[in-house]
Amino acid sequence: MNKKLLIFVPVFLAYAVLVVVFILMILQIGSEYQRLESGVITDVQSEVSLVLNEKSSSEVLATKLSTVVNNNSMELIVLDGEQVVFTTFPGVDITNIRDLFNGDEVLYKSQGIVNTVNGDLNVMMVIYHVSMLDYLNSMFIWLTIFVTVLFLLLIVIVTLVNRMLFKPLRNIRKAINEMKDFDVALIEDNTAIGTEFNQFVHRLDETLQNVSKQYTDLELLLLFERQRLDFLLKIARGSLHELKTPLYQTLLQNQAMLRSGFADEELSQLALKYNITQNDKLLKRINVLLRSIAENVNNLESGAEFFDAVDLFYEVEKDFEVLLEQRRVYLDFSSTEKTLICMNRFALQLVIHNLISNAVKYAASESDIEFAINVENGYVQLICINRANARDIERLRSNRFTIELSDETYSSGNGVYLVQELSKSLGGKAVIDIQDDVVEVVVTIPEGVVER
Repeated sequence: MNKKLLIFVPVFLAYAVLVVVFILMILQIGSEYQRLESGVITDVQSEVSLVLNEKSSSEVLATKLSTVVNNNSMELIVLDGEQVVFTTFPGVDITNIRDLFNGDEVLYKSQGIVNTVNGDLNVMMVIYHVSMLDYLNSMFIWLTIFVTVLFLLLIVIVTLVNRMLFKPLRNIRKAINEMKDFDVALIEDNTAIGTEFNQFVHRLDETLQNVSKQYTDLELLLLFERQRLDFLLKIARGSLHELKTPLYQTLLQNQAMLRSGFADEELSQLALKYNITQNDKLLKRINVLLRSIAENVNNLESGAEFFDAVDLFYEVEKDFEVLLEQRRVYLDFSSTEKTLICMNRFALQLVIHNLISNAVKYAASESDIEFAINVENGYVQLICINRANARDIERLRSNRFTIELSDETYSSGNGVYLVQELSKSLGGKAVIDIQDDVVEVVVTIPEGVVER
């Protein structure tokens, strides 16, 4: 209790002094305000008298008097006979000047002949009351200074008290640090306190070890789940982007058949078979996606297998037949007749699909898209080149590697971004190069290793 009082007493006294000073200042506001206004009257009279007694021309006097008026809340008229030397009411009849003043606002007024070095001058002066806000501002500044000093003093007092209070605590901490390795030899076992303390140390040690093990296991599990979530997001983005193309192609085919009116029963059967084929293909792709998600993997580099990249390309190309025809774009593929590679087939399919989708989206009408697959030194290289108009070039520059909404019907505008992310997940990289109207995307991915 005494230690608490060591802190409470100085803090209480400091705030008590602050409250007393604040109350006294409030009680003295009236008298201090009157003293302030008296000082203002004296200062203004002194300034005006000082200016009027300087040997100067009328223009110089007017300039200096204007400075005095601007620095004070007042009105001033100075006449040299019939000539106006200075006035704060230009263009107003001097004989009616009294009607312009509000008596409640006037603190002091005077009028008379003043004998100066510049001759006898007729001076009318009106000083307004000092703004209470200005007075309170000055008082607040003084109070702020006082509180600052008091606060610094309080800090010094509390610092001294804390040193006195925490000195025993530091000694206790030192003793605990000496026993942080749970060296029970420091405690005599033949005493009840030593026995209880040793038992407590052993229980604490066991508890800390269990908590540490659980924390480590949870941290590893969280890291794995974070990686798995990132993997699932990339798979979902790429797969959904891929599934949109056949859906859009089916939509175009159905619209064309509807416009024909289904006059031919054979045409109706053909449309039905086409829809069934496309739906079956979509279901298979969805199953592949669900199987990838269900597998206990957290990256795209696992699940490597041997397959022909050329066959995979032609399989993906079929998804774009209608779009290529609609946009009047030709896809030129160059590669060997058979390119056997080893990696995650589903992941490479997503990369190829997004590369072609992006190229078709930005390719100029009546142009060619060049696509090549090369394998060298354990790396698979995908090269996609197309030409685009100026508008799409600018759009591609601004959208490069970013997720943005798009007004395209069949494409979300995320193709280049997804290619980059999928390439990273496969341990590779995607580089985009734009020269004039030519867009070149080069994806380099290392081959995988089949798990045995």
